[in-house]
Amino acid sequence: MNWKNVLCVYPYRTDPLFRFWRIPPIGLEIVASAIKPLVDNVEIIDMRFEDDAKPYIKDKDLICFSLNWGNPKAIGGSSKFDLEFVFNTINNVPKGKTVVAGGRFATDYADMLLKELPRIDIIIRGYGEDPMIELFKKGSPAGIEGISYRDGDKIIHNKDRNQLVITGAYPDRSLRKYRYTALSMGVDSIYASQGCPFKCIYCEFTEKKWLSRSAESIIEELKTMDDDVEIVFFTDNNVFHDMDRMDKLCDAIKKEGIKKRYLAQCRVESLVKRPDVIKKLGETGFLIGVGIESFNEDVLRWLKKGYRPDLIWQAFENVRKTDILALGFFIIGNYKETREDMLRTADLAKKAGLDFINVSRLLCYPKTELYSIMSKLPDYHIDENRNIVYSDYYSIKDLSKIRKAINRRFYSPLHLLRTFSRFSYHFNVLRVLRQMTLEIILRGIFKKGRWIDRFLYLTNKYNIFYPIDFAFNTILKAGGRLLDRIASRKALHIAN
Repeated sequence: MNWKNVLCVYPYRTDPLFRFWRIPPIGLEIVASAIKPLVDNVEIIDMRFEDDAKPYIKDKDLICFSLNWGNPKAIGGSSKFDLEFVFNTINNVPKGKTVVAGGRFATDYADMLLKELPRIDIIIRGYGEDPMIELFKKGSPAGIEGISYRDGDKIIHNKDRNQLVITGAYPDRSLRKYRYTALSMGVDSIYASQGCPFKCIYCEFTEKKWLSRSAESIIEELKTMDDDVEIVFFTDNNVFHDMDRMDKLCDAIKKEGIKKRYLAQCRVESLVKRPDVIKKLGETGFLIGVGIESFNEDVLRWLKKGYRPDLIWQAFENVRKTDILALGFFIIGNYKETREDMLRTADLAKKAGLDFINVSRLLCYPKTELYSIMSKLPDYHIDENRNIVYSDYYSIKDLSKIRKAINRRFYSPLHLLRTFSRFSYHFNVLRVLRQMTLEIILRGIFKKGRWIDRFLYLTNKYNIFYPIDFAFNTILKAGGRLLDRIASRKALHIAN
């Protein structure tokens, strides 16, 4: 086949997080950039900004869909992540056009998608750029590793490809037609590593090795980002795995004078390895999300996290010495976990010095070690529609009530005031609130329209309220410093 006009589609109308968090679909953008030299035209559309894909599809001969989120049970029904809309968009592609799907959801459920969605011709399993290049050069999916495809009435799955190959490729941002935002601030995304060497039993990621890009390569990409970008989101599972590399990256960012804030996920161990680098991360502008999961040693052992609670306290003793805003991820409803164990999460998280917490019920996906374990426990059950684990002791409704109780206990008025003040260390709080309010009003009235993004960009760039914002933020910072001192005196040094 000879494809010359290609459309790449991010087909979800909403984000898996929330409406004020629209991050670029970087995987799709990297694939589009990889095939750009091989075609006459390649275009990327994002359905979070569009009403209908049909006007873009009609003059294209190959359509690529990025399928990353969803529940396979949603086929034929609705889902949290708009899968009904996604599937309808795919099935409405006119016959005669080749349809390719990729992404994590497509990788995990390739066979089912090819059986249930007749308009999908080819599925790319795993990282997409190399298989797509081979597909374009060969003109046929036959024999290409990492590809599943339809051949008449037969479905063929070629052998798996070695997925962990760091190319250092990053997207051609000239293909981007939208302004992406987080909390109404310009945001971009970047990946700096692949894989994860750890063995948490609930994890869907199968790449158990870890490969990384160099600090120099990351800096090169950061320089390609628009000046409007204030927040850079690292999409890696564990960008801090190599703290020596992070040390070099912090030095390079400072040397190049790149003024942004960086959001990244990490594990507890990384916050203990190099305390000196933790300090640099704070000075560079890193904000972190940490997969803690629990303070209970038995739960940590059962989840195969690979550390004890004392390491958590040591880690956050290092973090408390910086201005880093820290989000802790926790899981409730674990094996033999009691209500009291779950509720203690709030108090311990506050004592550790966390600014935010995210408490989720235990989720169990096929192909994970957790799934095989839970399937054999007679008093534990898996909700097939939402993948939530519940038990004879705690129903899904019980777990929801406990989660709400944890959040209420953690987010006390005093804690919210302290966090609000600490937020001012990194962002102009009054400007952020004003821009978010303006966006709510405009999108509430006009729903969609690229002019809204342009207008918000201009009001952000030419801020006539800067003197007021500066004064407010200065006062807020001073209050935050005071509250930090009070909180640090009450903090635990080391938990037994």
